[in-house]
Amino acid sequence: MEFFRTINISTDEQKIKNTLDFEGLELMSSELFLLEVLNDSHAKIGSLWGEFTLARQDIKGGLRFSLLT
Repeated sequence: MEFFRTINISTDEQKIKNTLDFEGLELMSSELFLLEVLNDSHAKIGSLWGEFTLARQDIKGGLRFSLLT
């Protein structure tokens, strides 16, 4: 399942990629917390629903985050 949202703010692609990293997970959701950074594109996270691997992928215009089992 993918979610896409357009918001009316003044930013650019590089600022999004620099700001939304694994260490800044609490900026994206109060339901997720960082357990361990595995590498630049994967981290172990915890949530109300259990433990997951979170993948961070650079895409044109920003980032894509996905939960892996």
